[in-house]
Amino acid sequence: WLTLAQIHKLISQDNLVNMDARSVLSCISFAAPELKDIDSTKLNLNIKKLGAVDASKIPTDLDSFQSRVIASAIDSRGALHDSNEIISWFTELKVCCELNVERIPLKFVKNWLKTENQIHHEKGKYFSIIAIAVQAGNREVIQWTQPLINPLTTGLIAYFTKNINGTLHFLVQAKVEPGNFDTIEMAPTVQCITDSFEQDKPEERPAFLDYILKVPPDKIRSSTMQSEEGGRFYRESNRCLIIEVDDDFSLEVPKNFIWLTLGQIKEFIKYNNYINIEGRCLLSSIRFV
Repeated sequence: WLTLAQIHKLISQDNLVNMDARSVLSCISFAAPELKDIDSTKLNLNIKKLGAVDASKIPTDLDSFQSRVIASAIDSRGALHDSNEIISWFTELKVCCELNVERIPLKFVKNWLKTENQIHHEKGKYFSIIAIAVQAGNREVIQWTQPLINPLTTGLIAYFTKNINGTLHFLVQAKVEPGNFDTIEMAPTVQCITDSFEQDKPEERPAFLDYILKVPPDKIRSSTMQSEEGGRFYRESNRCLIIEVDDDFSLEVPKNFIWLTLGQIKEFIKYNNYINIEGRCLLSSIRFV
């Protein structure tokens, strides 16, 4: 048995808490209903009601990042957009997006090669499919064989945060992926694999990637390497970042991006297929104390 604070501390270590646990933890709200929309200037008086932490460790500086994260989860009065605006934004993107996904026989897949030991892309990029034989003495089945996806590079996942109207906001993107249940899901600001941009032209890179590549270390609020689900992926790990952007970072963003408070993101996690797995896992890395 571990406390929530202990688990969050463990998440700050590389590859220690698995993907499923991190995803579930992101569903936990840190604001009881009676604390919603409280005056964030009274935060330190009311935050003790949340329990589960040593009161002496509660941030007392309202300018600290942790305090602003807590306020973003609780006080929605400074939100740039209300719920109706967010739903309208998301619905409009879904209506405008046309994505036809059709399952085809493997023999018709272009640019992928099959060798004795793997299936891989002809350019040696992205990932390969490998086969493994497993022996385990502490499982209900002690040995088996299976395919695994073998990533060839690490991934990069990042949320940008910015103080807007006195409230910390997170920059969320509506991301189209062919395997999504409903075409589009809300994702972190940047979500990509590293070899997808190292050889690309600047205009072909994911939005805001160049900002990450040049961000000063003092703007990084959290940085860990976190593993993906080990039953399907072979030692896949992502660099997970929470970045606080400069004050002069523009509020104007591409139409598939939106600024949301932490409380608003948490609200959408309650519903199916709104926040993707990368977004949920990254949120779990945010420490409040």
